[in-house]
Amino acid sequence: MATVAGDKFKPTFFIGLGGNGGKIVDIIAAKLRTHPRWNRIEALTHFVAIDTNKDDLDKAKHIPTDCRYLASAFDRQAYIARKRGEREVGEDPLVTQWVPSWYKFRAAKGAGAGQIRVESRLGLYYNLEDDRAHIRQKLEKLLALATRRENPWRDEQDKVIRVMLYGSLAGGTGSGGFLPMAYLIQSMVTDFGWGRPNLTGILSLPTTFVDKVKPELQDDIKANGYAALKELEYLTRELGYQGGSESVEFHYDPGRPEHTHVDHRPFNLVYLVDRPSQVSIDRYEQAVADASFLQIYSPLLGSQEGEYDNYDKHQQKLALEAFSVHYAAFGVSMLRFPRRDVVRYASLRYVARAFREFLCFGGDDPNFRVPYGDPAFERKDPKEKDKIADEKF
Repeated sequence: MATVAGDKFKPTFFIGLGGNGGKIVDIIAAKLRTHPRWNRIEALTHFVAIDTNKDDLDKAKHIPTDCRYLASAFDRQAYIARKRGEREVGEDPLVTQWVPSWYKFRAAKGAGAGQIRVESRLGLYYNLEDDRAHIRQKLEKLLALATRRENPWRDEQDKVIRVMLYGSLAGGTGSGGFLPMAYLIQSMVTDFGWGRPNLTGILSLPTTFVDKVKPELQDDIKANGYAALKELEYLTRELGYQGGSESVEFHYDPGRPEHTHVDHRPFNLVYLVDRPSQVSIDRYEQAVADASFLQIYSPLLGSQEGEYDNYDKHQQKLALEAFSVHYAAFGVSMLRFPRRDVVRYASLRYVARAFREFLCFGGDDPNFRVPYGDPAFERKDPKEKDKIADEKF
C-alpha cells in the first residue's frame, strides 16, 4: 500500500469492536480526515464501530453515525428462549451449537456485554440474522464505493481489500465477537469478487487493562483473554498447518445458514498488544492508533510486507510442534525531528543578525560601523558625531 503522499492505495476498512476497538478506530479516523491528502483516499477508506454499550458509541465523533452499530438493543432472554425451542418455534441448532444450555442471558437492553463473551456473540448474531441492524447492507455499500472503477487513486495491480480489526480480549464485546466478525468480513470480501481479503487483527490483551479494572474483576478479564486466545489458536492451528483439519464447525453468519463450517484461519496476521515491561503507556488506545497510522500510511509498510514475504517459509511449521506462529508484537518507536523548534531558532538568529547589521550600524562592517570608542571620534562636536552616525546608517 502506498503512503498517504503516494499515488495508489488499497481499499482499507477499519473495524472496531467494543469500547477499546471503537476508540482506536475513532482516533485513526480523526487523523486521516484532517490529512491534506484525505481527498485521495476518502472513497477507499472506511470506519465502522460495533459495540454493546451505547455510551461508548455516542462518544465516537469521527466515525460516521450510519457506521456505528449497537448490538445489544433487543430482548436477549426472549430471543434465546425461541432459539432453544422453548417458545413457539423449534430449536435452532445454529445457535444452540455454541450457546451453553445452562447459561441464562442478562435481561438488560442496551447495556454492555458485562465482560461476558457469549453475550456479545449473541448480540452480533441477532443483528446479523435478517440483517436487522443493516450491518451487512452497509458493508456491501462500502465495498462497492471502495472498488468503483472510476477511482484514479486505487491500486489496480495488486487487488487486495485490507481490513484492520481492532478489539480487546479483556471485555465481552471484542473477545466474544472478533472471530465471527473476522470470518464474516472475509466471506463478504470474497463473495464481492473484486479482490482478495487481507485481514489483520490488532487485539489488546487483558494486561493493558490492569490499571483500569478493579481488582475483584481482574480474574474475569484474564479468563476472557485466555478463552479468546485458545479459540483463536485452535482455529489458526487446525486450519493453517499441515496435519490439521479440513474444516471446523463454526457458526458465524446467520444470514447464510449453509455456512456452518470454516476451512481457513480467521486472520492473515494477528498483532497482540501487551503491557510493555520497561515503558509506561498512559493511553493505550492512542498508542495503538498512532502505531497503526504509521505502519499503514508510511514507508514502514513496504518494509514490513517484504519481511512478511521472507518469513512466510518459517510459518509453515508449528513452533515447538504445538503452536501456530501467525502472531506478532505491535508497536513503533519514533525519532521526532524538532522542525518547529529548529525553524523558530533559525528565525530568531536571522532577526538578531538583521538588527545587528541594519539597526546597530553594521555590526563589524567598517563601511557601516560608527566608531564609538575611537578617541578621534569622541573629541568631535556632538553635531558632527550625529552627522557621521546618520551617514553610516
